[in-house]
Amino acid sequence: MAKSDLTTEVERLKKEFYQGMAELRESQKETGKRVRDLTDGWGKFVEGTVAPCIPKLFKKVGINVDFTAQNVEKTKDGEETEIDVLCTGKSKEGDIVIAVEVKTTLDESKVNDWMKRLKDFYKFFDEYKNYSLIGVIGGMKLSKGVVRFAEGKGLYVLTPSGDAVKLANKPKFKPRIWQ
Repeated sequence: MAKSDLTTEVERLKKEFYQGMAELRESQKETGKRVRDLTDGWGKFVEGTVAPCIPKLFKKVGINVDFTAQNVEKTKDGEETEIDVLCTGKSKEGDIVIAVEVKTTLDESKVNDWMKRLKDFYKFFDEYKNYSLIGVIGGMKLSKGVVRFAEGKGLYVLTPSGDAVKLANKPKFKPRIWQ
């Protein structure tokens, strides 16, 4: 092959390579968007399954839930937080706010992450400063031992049930109250 033919072939291959790379990047963006849409859709489904169960579940433990909202987002001082399900209600001890985090797969690291976020709850939701905060975490698939681990941290735990979800805590469980 002559030098000019070789140069032309190298240039053609180089152009083809860059065009293929651009197509690959575009395909990766589309795949990423589809995965985000799928996981976000699943998350909304899980949250939508849990939220309607909250008033009935907490009535069993003496809390009358009178307000439930999903995907509550707050921004303060340039920081953001999001609560999957936020509820308010009353118990014999007074006003209660319930913050619920729902995961597809629940393990100890996600429990620890939720505990950190609960510590900052009143920073974002100062309108509930006179309410006692109860933390709840749930999952559709739970790692071994995670229910007792979360319970040990003072969290109510939601697990799948024939009725959608149930509280998995021991009968005499007392939740941690954040003030």
